[in-house]
Amino acid sequence: MKRLVLLVAVAAIVRADAAFAAQSFWDKVAFPHRDRVQNLVSRAQAELDERGPGSVPPEAAARARALLEEALRLDPRHFLAAVTLGEALVLERRSDDAIVQFERACVLSRASEEEAWCSLRLGIERSKVGRYQEALGDYDRHIRLGEPSSTAYANAAEILMALGRLPEAQRRYREAIRIEEQGPTRRDHQENLALAWYGLAVAFDRDEQTVAAGEAVARALQLDAKMVLLDAAADPRSGVFFVPAFDVHYYRGLGLAAQNRMREASEAFRRFLALAPESQWQRRTLAHLAEIGGPGDARAAAPAPGENSSPARATYRVVAAATVHADGPIPAPLIDAAWKSQPGLVDGCFIDIVPLPHGPPRLSLDVVFDAKGAVKKVTAENCPAEWRGSVPGCLDAHLRGGLSVAKPSIARPTTARIQLVLSLRRQAPR
Repeated sequence: MKRLVLLVAVAAIVRADAAFAAQSFWDKVAFPHRDRVQNLVSRAQAELDERGPGSVPPEAAARARALLEEALRLDPRHFLAAVTLGEALVLERRSDDAIVQFERACVLSRASEEEAWCSLRLGIERSKVGRYQEALGDYDRHIRLGEPSSTAYANAAEILMALGRLPEAQRRYREAIRIEEQGPTRRDHQENLALAWYGLAVAFDRDEQTVAAGEAVARALQLDAKMVLLDAAADPRSGVFFVPAFDVHYYRGLGLAAQNRMREASEAFRRFLALAPESQWQRRTLAHLAEIGGPGDARAAAPAPGENSSPARATYRVVAAATVHADGPIPAPLIDAAWKSQPGLVDGCFIDIVPLPHGPPRLSLDVVFDAKGAVKKVTAENCPAEWRGSVPGCLDAHLRGGLSVAKPSIARPTTARIQLVLSLRRQAPR
C-alpha cells in the first residue's frame, strides 16, 4: 500500500528556491518576472494548503492550477511551479495529465533533491494507473539519487509483490522498516512503519512463510490495533491506497484472522476472491478460507465440481450504478464520479447469498451525505425480503466507510437516490 505524498513545500526545494531569492541587479534584468512567478506559486500553494486528496475542494485545486499555468507562461523552466502543477492535477483526479506534468517537471530539476522528489511522485502516480514497470524504475531512480524515503522502498515492494517477485518485495519492505526505525520521529512515522509491517506480512504469507508472516502482522497490529490504516484505504481522503486496489481485502483478512475475528476475516478473503477471481494468490486465499472454516470456507468460496450445497447460494455483482436524484448542494454527477472511482465498492455485500427466483433486482438506495461530503446513512428502499437480514446493513457499512465526495461549497447535507443494477455472477449448484 502507499501513502500518497503531496507537495506544497518540500524543504530541499524551498532551500533551492531561496538560493535564487537574493537577486542582484543583473539577476532582475535577466529574470524580470521572477518576483511575479514566486508570488503566483505561493498563492497556488496556499490554495492547496498541504491537504491530501479529497480534502481540497475541486474549485481550490482548479484555482491553484490556473495560477501555476500563468507562472509557467512567465517562466516555463520554473521547477517548483511545474511540480506543484502536477500536484494540483492530482487533486483534480486527472492522473494521466499529472503524470505528463511530473515528467516535464523532472526535466527541469536543478538538483538531485528535486529530481529525487519528482521521481517519487512519478512512481506514485504511475503505480495508481497500473504502469508498474515504469513506476518501479521511478522508485529505483529516487533511491539512487540520495537519501531515499521509506515510502519509495515500501511502494516498490508492493509493485514487486504484484509482479510475483516475493523475495525482492520482502527485502524492500525490510529496508523501509529499517529507515523508519532508524530515522527521526515524524507525524506519520508510526503509520508508515505499520504499513510496511503489513506489507511484509502479506509478502511472507504469500510466500508460505507462515511463522514469519504471523510475526510481521503482529508487529503491524501493535501499531494499528484497530486496523484503522487498512479500513482507511476505502476513503480517498486518507491518502492510503493499494496496488492493486482489491489487495486491501487480503491485508484485512490476514489482520482479522490474527485477531481471531474469523467471520470478518472470512468475509474479507471472500471479497478478495470476488474482486480478483484470476489472481495469482487465489490458491493461497482458498487455503486461508479452508483454515478459517465455517460459512466462509474454501467450499463456500469455490464449490468443487459435483459438490452439492443446501440451501442454494449465489453471487451477484453491481453492473451499473446511477444517481437518479440529489437533493442538496452535491450534484448527481459528482456522486456518480465518486462511485465509479471505486469499482466493486459494494460487491462484497452480494457474495454467496440467497438466489432470487425472478432474476436480479434493481436496488434503490437513499444515501445521506453530511456537510463534509461523507456518507452518514444508507437505506435500501426496495431490498428483496430474502436479503433483508444482511444486505441493507452491509451496504450501509461499506458506503459509510468507502464513499465520499469533496466537501460541498454550501455546508448542508445532501440526500441522493442511487439505483443499482445487479447481475448474477455465479449460481451455486443445487
